[in-house]
Amino acid sequence: MLRWIFKSHRGAAPEPSTSGPPRSRGVGVEDPVVVVPQKLDTALQSHRAGRLSEAEAAYSEVLAVDPENIDALHFLGVIAYQRGEHGRAEELISRALSRNSSNAPAYNNLGNALGAQGKLDAAIICYQQALALQPEYADALVNLGAAFRAKGELDKAVQCYQHALSLAPEAPMAHSNLGNALAQQGKLDDAAACLRKALALKPDLAEAFCSLGNVLRNQDRLDEAMDCLHKALALRPDFPEAYDHLSNALIGLGRPQEAEESYRRALALRPDSAELKLGYSLPAFFSTRVVSIRMHCLRQRIPPCRRASDSFGTYRDGKAKAANVRPYSSGQIRGWATR
Repeated sequence: MLRWIFKSHRGAAPEPSTSGPPRSRGVGVEDPVVVVPQKLDTALQSHRAGRLSEAEAAYSEVLAVDPENIDALHFLGVIAYQRGEHGRAEELISRALSRNSSNAPAYNNLGNALGAQGKLDAAIICYQQALALQPEYADALVNLGAAFRAKGELDKAVQCYQHALSLAPEAPMAHSNLGNALAQQGKLDDAAACLRKALALKPDLAEAFCSLGNVLRNQDRLDEAMDCLHKALALRPDFPEAYDHLSNALIGLGRPQEAEESYRRALALRPDSAELKLGYSLPAFFSTRVVSIRMHCLRQRIPPCRRASDSFGTYRDGKAKAANVRPYSSGQIRGWATR
């Protein structure tokens, strides 16, 4: 569905798995053997540039001429994924794989589509298949780590991220995801170091600022946590987890009214989030009793509930926005929201 996925390949373009039908001498420009490669090239250029509607139309034109075209099916599925149409993405990429089962990036992207629907076991199988075909596929390793994190299998997740970093040591998202997994294991110093490394490599990575802010909050370094969370929100003003963590930090600083406002913003951005609502009734949440309980939890480093952005943001929000899942492989598309 998280190259969001270690050296930044976000700006790279998708590469077709085949070169298209062979061209025949003397064939006019309207002949399919000429038209299909031309239209596919046009579609890829639009997709690289993030012009999804244009790319979708061009891929559809390819399929009108060649209904079994593997690349058009695959990349139409990628566009569906980018738009949050995960069921359609699964269908299209599966069709492409039924015609070419040796396409590692397609297995990776199918895993992303499945993971976004909560089908974690099926997603894991897809990532493992991608890695069987391409053992040094760092993107698939990071995605596999994200799926293991979503299942709570943190040791396996850490192993995946570390393996990815051995292949792509300058990959900011791999460092960030490893930091999140280590934080879940309670290894806060190591987690902070990973997140700072991610930010050194990519200073505008809002997700890493958010996660680092939460780690610092759990270390009782509340002023530093506030600074990180404000930076996350400056980069991504519609970041509900950052507002949620900011609310916790404000409570720790004894500023419940500001905490309430921040928490309300988080809920406004994600009103259906079970993670944000779990265990809380908003009118009672900021009562003296509940605030004192939450402050006790903060002092004891006991989270009142587990937050989606700490652990499972990619799969739980259903839109794969968090930087936990990496689509494509080296040399593939810009335009995916999580890069």
